[in-house]
Amino acid sequence: MTRTTRALPAALALAALSLLTGAGPAGAATYQSVQCSALGAAAPDAHEYAIGAFATFADFCNGEGGYLGLGVQGTASSDPPGSAAGWLFSAPPATSFVGASVVAKGKVGGGVIPELLASQPGQFTWGTPSSDTEQPFTWEGETGPHDGILVQLRCTTVPYPCPSSSDAYALARQFVFTLAESAAPKIDELGSALVESAPTDSLRGEVVVGVSASDAGSGLDVAYVETADKRLATAHYACTAIPASPGRPRLGRRLAPCPGQGGKFLTVDTADPAFHTGLNHGVRVCVADFSRQTSCQDGPDVRIDNACPDAGVGVAALANVRLKGGVGSSGKANVKKTRFGRKVKIRGRALNGAGGPVEGATICLGHHLAGDTYGGEEVNWTKTGPKGRFRFKLQRGPNQDFRVAAWQG
Repeated sequence: MTRTTRALPAALALAALSLLTGAGPAGAATYQSVQCSALGAAAPDAHEYAIGAFATFADFCNGEGGYLGLGVQGTASSDPPGSAAGWLFSAPPATSFVGASVVAKGKVGGGVIPELLASQPGQFTWGTPSSDTEQPFTWEGETGPHDGILVQLRCTTVPYPCPSSSDAYALARQFVFTLAESAAPKIDELGSALVESAPTDSLRGEVVVGVSASDAGSGLDVAYVETADKRLATAHYACTAIPASPGRPRLGRRLAPCPGQGGKFLTVDTADPAFHTGLNHGVRVCVADFSRQTSCQDGPDVRIDNACPDAGVGVAALANVRLKGGVGSSGKANVKKTRFGRKVKIRGRALNGAGGPVEGATICLGHHLAGDTYGGEEVNWTKTGPKGRFRFKLQRGPNQDFRVAAWQG
């Protein structure tokens, strides 16, 4: 099949690429994909099919002549009644078609007609391109959703065979599909101190978050880490897509534009203003698919020590941490409470892995108003003296929670 076509008039091209508004099933998100067009030249998701028919197929979507279209041509042989042949687009798992537009032309011959169909379940004819002049056709989701979009020739002379149909043809291009997706992405595995730490652990500097995820429909588009107020890190998956432009959303070049599964590593800087030294509400790790559906998992509360200097030498433990003027332990390791209006002295020792004293180590004291668990901490530090001893003094003031730490690395 060899036919020439002229460049599309501007108005016709705009009509073919007009954005569809087909409504998906309740709770489903939608996205758009283009094939065999000026934006997405090839048609990688188009498949030939035939039901008792003789026909020739041609894929002119990515050849020397440009994106001329997907073609199907009748032959000199007779076709049995009800036979059909053409090109089929099948919706990916967990998705369905709820809209489509195309520019097409065609010709009837020997009882064989060109058709544009939405199928599975049933069939709905939304276009009959029976002119040698290209025209735009649009399906806005009537009778939908459907699992297939077809460009075909069909024998209509039931119950008799169709005679020679060599003049019959259909040629279509500028496909724009709207698909509804019912399944949100899924986080399969997380790995990071930011999502595994206990509130008594301390973090600082850059922390890597590993996320493994999957999506049954349009595919994984992006993974990100955020707090309630700010996105902290973003990693994009490799999608075959056309960036959004004014008046037009992002478009996929495939019916499932993004990978169905994969892992990403995201680096979060705990020195970001979204964190403060002290206990912070946990971060949230999220993944989103191409249809903008998201799934998130909240991490535990995390303690950030950006203001605490590195201990500088190998401190393995703090021993004999005692206070004068306090009210005892609040139930957390190395965390205690000062009395209102009392001077407070805190002392202890820094030990190495063998239990020996560590001289010259930096010891950090973090303290905040009692009861203000998530408030920022005021931080002081000192050096250990002979025999690894350290001492802090706090002036009179309100009740405070405090903790003593030797930050390593």
